[in-house]
Amino acid sequence: MKWTKIFLMKMKKTEIVSSPIPNEPKIPNIKMKFNEYYKHYLSLHQNKTCILLHYIGQWATIGVIYLIIKYNLWLLIPIIPFVVYPFAWSGHYFFEKNKPAAFKNPWLAKLSDWRMFFEITTGKIKLFK
Repeated sequence: MKWTKIFLMKMKKTEIVSSPIPNEPKIPNIKMKFNEYYKHYLSLHQNKTCILLHYIGQWATIGVIYLIIKYNLWLLIPIIPFVVYPFAWSGHYFFEKNKPAAFKNPWLAKLSDWRMFFEITTGKIKLFK
């Protein structure tokens, strides 16, 4: 077990610590509330191209779900959570220049992906001016 995980497990519920890696954003505690995590998640998504790639990836996920249902491809259900990753990770690597949130907390990152998708779709987050 990495020393950072051990350190994070010993922290209080909502503390945030600085990362030992230079220029790395603060590491949220594993037990933090979703709304606090989502703020951290958004801090990792400042580049509009990266956000657009996430949005396209979520639409691709919806498309894959549609095809699985339409053509009874039930064995493909396990790939559904991973459809967005090529889009999202390329956005982080090429445009955002940081590590995806899914590397540290995949479940909260996946929930945050869908929340950001919903907020883009409803206009709360603007992709274009």
